[in-house]
Amino acid sequence: MAAPLCPPLPSAVDGAISIHLNAAGASPSPPSVLEAITEHLQREVALGAYEASHRLARSSPANGGAPYSKLFDPSLPYLPLSRLLSVRPSCLALTQSAQHAFNLAVSSLDLSQPGQRVLAFGGEYRGNIAQLRAHLKRCEAEEALTVLPMLPSGLADVEALEAALADPRPGAPPPVVLLCHVNTCRSVVQPAAAVGSLVAAAGGIFVLDACQSAGMLPLDLPSLRADFACLTSRKWLRGPRGIGALYVSPRLLERPPATLLPPPSLDHSSAALARGSGEVVPNETAARYELWESSPALALGFAAAVSEALDVGVGEIAALSRERAGRLRGGLGGIGGLNLVDGGGEAPIVAFEAETGGGPPAAEIHRALVGRGIAGSVSPAGHSFDEGEWGGVSAVRFSPHWFVTEGQVDEAVEAVRQILESKGN
Repeated sequence: MAAPLCPPLPSAVDGAISIHLNAAGASPSPPSVLEAITEHLQREVALGAYEASHRLARSSPANGGAPYSKLFDPSLPYLPLSRLLSVRPSCLALTQSAQHAFNLAVSSLDLSQPGQRVLAFGGEYRGNIAQLRAHLKRCEAEEALTVLPMLPSGLADVEALEAALADPRPGAPPPVVLLCHVNTCRSVVQPAAAVGSLVAAAGGIFVLDACQSAGMLPLDLPSLRADFACLTSRKWLRGPRGIGALYVSPRLLERPPATLLPPPSLDHSSAALARGSGEVVPNETAARYELWESSPALALGFAAAVSEALDVGVGEIAALSRERAGRLRGGLGGIGGLNLVDGGGEAPIVAFEAETGGGPPAAEIHRALVGRGIAGSVSPAGHSFDEGEWGGVSAVRFSPHWFVTEGQVDEAVEAVRQILESKGN
């Protein structure tokens, strides 16, 4: 198992964090990530950014002696990500973030055709909702959206999806179905395989938000029948902030439906201009979703992070993280006046609040925890379509990664207990 230690903090950083419980927000990176990033930045300082990239490419092993290809450069994220997700490297594009990847996917769908249906569940992430509704408005197709219900358990209502997809609409374009695999403040893992199977049977396009599940859970995108999937570097993969990835299925790349448009942003590397006609011809791989200008340093850090996750084993990461979350949930559940709100599912996310019981608000608890060197986060109410939740209370969210020890879990529980007692709860 790879070393769990984080790189030492620079002396200029005050208020060091000793217990990291915010993997669902941004994990601390392992030393290999810092090394990969800083080594390339040093090359850029010495050589200039372009020459640094050229030399990196020339020094990287080629695929079987073939000319250099970034897709088969082991120092870049494509190969380790392809192993992590069980996909082809050519189906992956690097993006600025998971949200950027989602936005690229949705914006490349023509939703203006008559009879178009877009099906999303009530628990969809607010950032995705914003992009979806804005794109539907541009397509003058706001009526195409149907919001499907969630079950009391917090799971997406798969039967409601099945009924919606069974509605025959001859001549209509493929339905588009969205699913957020693990929601921001819930520990419930959504039934992505069941949803993907229904969408595939209906000939639809399945857009999976794997921002929270990539690196947290074993993830086989082809078996989930995902057509698009977005993920980030900074959460459970422990990579740098400012980079993510978009998966595009071979089906969409090789036999694109009429509803799939060229990406909303193109340049000379993501598309070519046909001689004579000047027609824009997007790249035949997922590289059509990438632009020329990007950060090689972040890409190298991302690659190092994914490689480290593969070395540890995502199954092992999932098991240890769940065990730590279960220990947290058990300890916090014994504190009077504290209300667990994460749903008690399989994902290692534990969320709680004390405000409804007369205790301090989440932001106040969070500040006190940071003062004790414990990192969590605050999740505001209303991250979904349900406007009734928007006026609720915020929650403190703990999300322990595999390297968090049992002793640290117990220390965090005791800190919460003491904070509530000091506030008179």
